Amino acid sequence: NLKIGNIYSSGIFGLMDLQGRTVLKSKFHISNGRTRIDLEDVPSGTYIYLIHLEGSQYSGKIIIDKLL
Repeated sequence: NLKIGNIYSSGIFGLMDLQGRTVLKSKFHISNGRTRIDLEDVPSGTYIYLIHLEGSQYSGKIIIDKLL
């Protein structure tokens, strides 16, 4: 789950591997400050995420570990 304050909006979520290849690109809608992005088909690994939301861009590192 992605929690972003008490806002209602929409944006684009991107996930790239460490070689810069796009693994996932998905539109999302935020309702009551929350959204859900399905990462079930993304294999375990370390990725860089990009969130484009209302003219702003956020990024960071995410580690997906399917063994937990």
